[in-house]
Amino acid sequence: MPGLVQRYKISSEYAELVSTVPTQRSRTHRGRRWTSAATAAISDEASSWYTAACPPLEDLQAVLQRIRVDQDFSQERTFRFLSPLLVFGILFATAVIALQPYSFAHHILSAPKEHTREIVTWGMALVGSLLAGLVILRTVIWCVAEVSDMIIVMDRRRDERERNTKPLPPANVLLGAFFM
Repeated sequence: MPGLVQRYKISSEYAELVSTVPTQRSRTHRGRRWTSAATAAISDEASSWYTAACPPLEDLQAVLQRIRVDQDFSQERTFRFLSPLLVFGILFATAVIALQPYSFAHHILSAPKEHTREIVTWGMALVGSLLAGLVILRTVIWCVAEVSDMIIVMDRRRDERERNTKPLPPANVLLGAFFM
């Protein structure tokens, strides 16, 4: 019997949520009318999104610990995987910019012998941007590894236990603080 009552309640809340007829139980919030079923549905949805976006610290620590132990997820391997993608992206962006109708490449390639200084300047800028991009990529990978190590080291449960077991201060300390 409880199953029938529960199914009726769910179906009635859904019908209330879908219905456009105003009910007496509706509330106004920021100019909108919300029913209790709509509020419940929205709060359930919001809590699901929050749980998905911000998992509990213990779950995050477990995942990061598994990734840290796995030999396939080292900083070197990640850098070796991502660096060709970064180089390709920089070269592709340079090619897209250079092939525009009024770009520097058309000006330089019209007479390359006359513009050797510009070719060397743009070549050095390209190599410099590649090296800077690789240094930034390596720094980001290192920072992510350090932050994940800090998250793994955190012991939130111990802090919560200590916070809950601290004795309350005596009444005279509390009263003395009020009359200072």
